[in-house]
Order: sequence, then structure tokens, then C-alpha cells
Amino acid sequence: MKEIWTKKIIIMALKRLPQDNPINKKTLCKYNEKQLICDPTIIAHKFGSIKNACKQANIRCDCLYGKEHMEYMARLNIKYNKENLIQLLKQGYKKYGKIAPTNLILKINKEKNIDIRGAIKKHFISLKQACIEANIEFKDTDWPKEKILEALRNIYNESGGTLTKADINNIFLKQKKICIAKSIRDKFGSLDKAAKEAGIKFVDITFRGKRNGRERDNSIEKKILDKIQYDFDIPILRQFIVKTEKTIRYLDGYIPQLNLAIEVDEPNHKQVNVQDFLREQEIKNVLNCDFQRIKLY
Repeated sequence: MKEIWTKKIIIMALKRLPQDNPINKKTLCKYNEKQLICDPTIIAHKFGSIKNACKQANIRCDCLYGKEHMEYMARLNIKYNKENLIQLLKQGYKKYGKIAPTNLILKINKEKNIDIRGAIKKHFISLKQACIEANIEFKDTDWPKEKILEALRNIYNESGGTLTKADINNIFLKQKKICIAKSIRDKFGSLDKAAKEAGIKFVDITFRGKRNGRERDNSIEKKILDKIQYDFDIPILRQFIVKTEKTIRYLDGYIPQLNLAIEVDEPNHKQVNVQDFLREQEIKNVLNCDFQRIKLY
């Protein structure tokens, strides 16, 4: 089972990280990719901030918050005016070509080791407006309302009428069949309002009493998952839907932060058969996750 990230384990992991560079969200993401530490959002959730976690681990941190962050952004905004921002955009376009404005800015920031997002926001109405004024072509990734509604109806039908809010990002976004949930909220106010306009209804991700139309007795399963959730203070999505190439699969539990699938094998499930193994492989292929079976027999 993948390591559950308690405060104690996080502090130990932080101390083991290379000390070449001060810790911040960017470096933590890189270490997370190498599986040296958990996702920085989990650290921020456990300790209140990455800075607090580093303080307890007694290591250097260059994350900026509050007044420090405002002063830092102010210095950036003074450093870059419209003319040199336009020059940077033109240089980026020449190198990276026609891409979405957000991706262009991120590539420029990474290449130059700077952050011009605050300056762009100050001097231009939007990233797109900055590209327009720089007279460069960009890939428009904006989704109009009608396109979002059509996409919602299509993926709702693909899910067999069991679409959840989590599915938007976990499954269908990866397949590039819909925009991110934040864009939907910006357009409609909430995911529920978007679903209402599309004439569909999201299924509750916390609990589904039926599977394929049949009632399920999941009292033991619920107690086990409730205990894990309480002990490790981490949310577990119940009866999580996974849309595979052939059919829809259900997971007893799924922890998004750890990308961990959990199956509770109750006493009446004496052994893992070939079908269970194939089902597990299908789920792993879709989520690229770790898989943990809790055997109660």
C-alpha cells in the first residue's frame, strides 16, 4: 500500500530531500514526481502552509505569503512594462509557436526563471489581450457554453447515466472530451447549474446504494473505509466510477491525493480470481494508480 502521509512521515521525507535548493511548491512538485514526497497540496493541508512544514522540519523554504508575496509581485510588476512584456511574448512565440496563452506564459517563465503573470495582469486585460497586442497568433482553448453543454450530455451518456463531478477531471478531462471544472464554474456558476442546463444530474460521489440497478449491503466496507479516512485524516471517494474501454468499473474507495484505489474483499470473497485480476488491471490502466486490497477473510 502506498505510504499514508501523516505529519510525522512528511517531516521525515522533507528532511531527506536534497538541500541544494530551498523548498517551494515548484521544487516539491518535482520531488513528488520522483516519489520522494507527497503532493504539496497535502503538505499545505496538514500544516497550514508549506512554510510551516519546512519550519517544523528545520529546512530552508522560499515560499512567500501575505505581505512578502505582495512585495515580491510588486517588484515584478515594476520590472516589466508593456514594451518588454510584448518582446518576451514575441520571443516565446518564435520559439514555441501557436499554443494557448497560458502555456506560452508558463514556458517563458520556466525558460527565463521568472514569473510575468502578475505583470501581464497589471498591464493587459488578459493573457489573450496581451497576445493580441503583441500581434501573435495563439491557440484559443476557450469553451463556449453550448460546447460545454454538448460535451456534458455526451460524457453523461458514455458513463451510462452515472456521471460524477469527480469524473469531469479524473476521466473525461484526461481524454480531452471536456474543459476543466473551473472553466465550467466560471461559465455557469457551478457544476450543478451546468448539469441542470444540460438536462442531466450528477451522481453523489460519497455513496451509491445501487450498482447496476441492484441494492448493495456495504455496511462492513463502509466501516473499514470510514476508519481509514478518520485515522489518516484523508478523504476517500466511495463507489468511485472508472470508465474503461469496455465498460464501467466501480471502486470501493479511491484517494485522489495519493492516486490510490482501495478494494475491500469481504469474507464471502474467498480469493482473488482471474476476473478480479483483469478488472484490477483495467482500472490501473485508466487511473495509472496504486491498488490496495483489504482482505477480511
